[in-house]
Amino acid sequence: MKALPLVVVILLLSASVGIGAIAPAETPTDASTERPPDAPTETSVPSTQSAPTDGGVLSVAAPERSNSARQLQTNGPELRPPSETQTRTLANEPEAVDRYELDREHVDLGPAVGFDTRRTAGSLENDAVEQRIEDADPNGETQRQVLGELNTIEQAIVTLEERQERAVEQYNAGEINSHEFLVALVRIQADAALLETRLEMITAGAEEGGYTVNANRRQEIQSSLELFSGPVRSYAEAILYGDRDPDRIYVETTEQGIVLSAIDGTTYQREVLRTDRREPSGGTISLENAESIVESNYPEVFNQSTTVRVSGSESVVRVTILYDGGELVAFVDGGSEQVFKEHRSAELNGVVASDERSRAQSGLDVRVRQTYVGGPFEVAVVDSDDGSPVSDATVTVGQGSEESDVIGTTNEDGVVHGIEPRGSYTVSVLRGTNTAFLELDATEPVTLRETQ
Repeated sequence: MKALPLVVVILLLSASVGIGAIAPAETPTDASTERPPDAPTETSVPSTQSAPTDGGVLSVAAPERSNSARQLQTNGPELRPPSETQTRTLANEPEAVDRYELDREHVDLGPAVGFDTRRTAGSLENDAVEQRIEDADPNGETQRQVLGELNTIEQAIVTLEERQERAVEQYNAGEINSHEFLVALVRIQADAALLETRLEMITAGAEEGGYTVNANRRQEIQSSLELFSGPVRSYAEAILYGDRDPDRIYVETTEQGIVLSAIDGTTYQREVLRTDRREPSGGTISLENAESIVESNYPEVFNQSTTVRVSGSESVVRVTILYDGGELVAFVDGGSEQVFKEHRSAELNGVVASDERSRAQSGLDVRVRQTYVGGPFEVAVVDSDDGSPVSDATVTVGQGSEESDVIGTTNEDGVVHGIEPRGSYTVSVLRGTNTAFLELDATEPVTLRETQ
């Protein structure tokens, strides 16, 4: 993470003892309600969680807020207040987490050129496959050629699974860093996309040769290939190519779980894979039952849905929910009848916060709305004197002895967003010679049920 400038370091050393420590305000002798400009006041709106209802919905309510700090009002994209119900999400079990990092990704032309080279080679191989099917004799040879090519794809899928498992093992063991891990995942996604294109070519070529690919087999292959893709992998690839500015991406793994999250502009992106929620011996499930399982796990999203699409094979069903401000894709395993993979894209102003903390210090009124580990958080800053939004204030996040990292500067509405790290962290707001701190603790997300 980036080191703070020297002037900022001097400010930090001259502030209250301990990062984010709250200095007690002196009691005025005239008992007036005014306070010294540098004496911080801090309030909290913690979420109050009640027991889940029969439908598995965890309600989140906010207690009455103290009037000692200004209610911040901005016009920018804001996380929804913690008085609303927070949407459940697929997540790793906290005690099973092996490694996590929140680092800034950047342009890396080495892997980018490698991706292009692999795509070129893959496209040439796909063209060769298409030509072999086209040249096959329709009297039986087309069928043999098609079946052989399908076998090749299925074998390649096994190889992709092994490569992904190996990447997780290497990352958990500290053999590769988060950047190298993301590069490996992006490379796997690119190879899976080439196989999807090949599957389409094979299917079309078979029909031209008078042979029809078995629909169930084709769908099984398609569903298997979809498991190697995700919105954060695509975002990471765009950063590597320079199509997006450098940005922080959250990476968290267990032995059988991957969580990736990031903020792309005003959209929160998240993808989760939990292979331990699958039944190794396999199994089947109907599209209707899979939709019902997703509805019971994501009732808040289902209630806002504008479109629901259900597709897939009997072993893996994909349920896509479009709603105002976002999209959720849940994959249900036929054997376990559980959601084991999730893709989420949500506008920030549609994400519900779990907690809200405020602090007034050095002429700055700062409000932080939190969600959960790997989720978005929002910093809003206004001037303590007139309540106007403070733009161009630098906001940093630090953890323990690590150097603080700049997550960005506040926009014209005094707002900036970032991804919450795991554990305790300190948010610092710097504007000229004025500095305000907040010490925070990230909480775990409201998760899906373990059994359906």
